[in-house]
Amino acid sequence: MRPRREEWLATGDLAAKDESGELRFLGRKDEVIVTGAGMNVYPADLEEAMTKQSGVRGCVVVPCETMGGGSEPVAVVLFSGSDGELHTMVGQANRGLAEYQQIRRVLKWPDLQFPYTSTGKLLRRKVADWACATLLSRQRGGAPESASGDVLLTMIAEITGESLLGSNDRLRLSEDLHLDSLGRVQLQSTLEHRLGLELEDDAIAGMETLGDLRALLEWKEATGLSAQTTGNVAEADSAPMSPAELSPAISPPQMALQKKQDAPEHVFPRWPWSWPIRSIRVVFLELVMRPLIWLLAAPRVVRETAELPLTPVLVIANHVTAYDGALILYALPGRLRRRVAIAMSGEMLLDFRKGRNQQSTLHNMLAPPAYWLVTALFNVFPLPRQRGFRKSFAHAGEAMDRGYSVLIFPEGTRSPDGHIHPFRAGIGLLAQQSRVPVVPVALIGLDKIRGSKTRWFRSGQLEVHVGEAVDIEEGTESAQLTAMLKENVRRLLYEE
Repeated sequence: MRPRREEWLATGDLAAKDESGELRFLGRKDEVIVTGAGMNVYPADLEEAMTKQSGVRGCVVVPCETMGGGSEPVAVVLFSGSDGELHTMVGQANRGLAEYQQIRRVLKWPDLQFPYTSTGKLLRRKVADWACATLLSRQRGGAPESASGDVLLTMIAEITGESLLGSNDRLRLSEDLHLDSLGRVQLQSTLEHRLGLELEDDAIAGMETLGDLRALLEWKEATGLSAQTTGNVAEADSAPMSPAELSPAISPPQMALQKKQDAPEHVFPRWPWSWPIRSIRVVFLELVMRPLIWLLAAPRVVRETAELPLTPVLVIANHVTAYDGALILYALPGRLRRRVAIAMSGEMLLDFRKGRNQQSTLHNMLAPPAYWLVTALFNVFPLPRQRGFRKSFAHAGEAMDRGYSVLIFPEGTRSPDGHIHPFRAGIGLLAQQSRVPVVPVALIGLDKIRGSKTRWFRSGQLEVHVGEAVDIEEGTESAQLTAMLKENVRRLLYEE
């Protein structure tokens, strides 16, 4: 007999339906790892990939906080081979995983078996505590510089916040040097500023080893290209270094430089900035959206200051529902909300535009019109989770140059419980490069309404707190900015 809906129990288990219609277990809901790039990583996928490797007797994947404020998966394995053999196993496992799932940190469990309860349940928390403490100890073990004085490795160490000992061109950027996708973007920006080179968007995304990266820099030097700045990107304060300091003798780039992954077809529209569309958008915001929000939700707006900067600002907020952007626009002063560009999930916008990955065929047919409507009425642009950050940042900079403020949700995904989650490292990089004031906003009460049977209609539980603008001090590291901006939103969200 088919069970009725009310007979299902909420166990917290996650599953996905494959092409044959069968359910595949993904893991527990409370075990999902939300990375610094806002991607959901299921430990079971990584554990399965690792345990398939020869000599790996067991694997537990746990989340650990990074120096940039996000989380990333750490694989703890039962393995008796050498470190070199283990890294080979990790490389083989990563070949079957997506880019955002890549295992970049692996540790050997010090005992013969993982800890279990008397009933045979894995003590995952105990493994996580040991792994995170071990990584933290290694990160604090020394200054972030390489023993060989390698300037390129020192740059990478500054970004990852870790001590990197030894210099070897076979070191892998992901597995050995722990550079994730956002870390590569930050490295690319640093290289352009310090070396006076111009690198194509996502040039470093396809690099696999330190040697590949050195060859790319040597090739760029040989072409005689110089760095240029776009939009609000800050210029370097220090004089450019010679690429010879990075590598005195490197052969021309070989096949590694041609390893370009197929980039998603993200579109960064400028047509919403035209005066006809802008006029329609202002009419919609003032005569349709705001009256509807007042009628349906009646949120209480709290502003710490009556005046916000007249110049473009970067607006950041916690993310709970699909309506957050409209609620924030409702709470902002009129002169500000009428000129706002909103960063939206690049992958979601791409699916809308292509009419795919929706709930049904009908939804797929309706998705392209929805894309054009949302883009026009809310002035949205894509912020990808995996690749294409630089183009997105450049578009944001151009929008600011044209007098638009930019609204971004730094968590990169909606919070399932309403609590603030780690900010993606990119928000610190964007704030550092744009050099505009940052306005923190906190959405309060949405989690209670979404997670219970509390009615939405004028519930009296919704509040939007708008904080004072924060000026960005020149020279502040992007990781520090990320942590500072998260604290500003957190203070508004949890203040008494």
